[in-house]
Amino acid sequence: MPRFRIVSRVIAFLLMAALWLPSQTITLENIAARGRLHDNLYTNDLLGVEVQLPPSTFAKLNTGTSEVRAILLDEANKVDDVNQQYNFSILVRLPTTEAPNAEQLVGMLKKNFEAQGYETLQSGVPVNLEGLAFLRLDVVTKAGSAPFYKSVVVTLRNGYLFGFWVGGPSQSALERILDLKGKVRFTTPALPGS
Repeated sequence: MPRFRIVSRVIAFLLMAALWLPSQTITLENIAARGRLHDNLYTNDLLGVEVQLPPSTFAKLNTGTSEVRAILLDEANKVDDVNQQYNFSILVRLPTTEAPNAEQLVGMLKKNFEAQGYETLQSGVPVNLEGLAFLRLDVVTKAGSAPFYKSVVVTLRNGYLFGFWVGGPSQSALERILDLKGKVRFTTPALPGS
């Protein structure tokens, strides 16, 4: 009889574990769905991140999810002074064989930007945001009538490549937007079922 109880308890435990584990899978869709925006504060408990966004006139959550990446937030300001205009995005990406970590992603993005006619200003520059190590890539294109700058700041967070993408007509506007000290807070990531 005791042997039967032990076997039945083991089977019950395994069945409970089998039912619980699939619900704990974190997907790009789960991450995107858990993003919240309130009073220019973006929060995502699955990534364990809060970002105080710069003032804007346009912000939109979850603007696109593909097989390998999700745009969690797109933001743009629409000010009259063209030199102060910018776009700001928060993205998450699956590690892939071509970009399994932040270093490889920055290298891949650098090649992609250069193939599109961008000039690299700096690549793989270490940036510390609230105790978390990021890598930064800055590029510029002069294809139009005025230069257009882009910056990418990326790290590995909770098993995903996470970062900020900023673009604008002046490097000084990008520097102000990427000054995230005191505007980003990292917390313990939540479980998907919580």
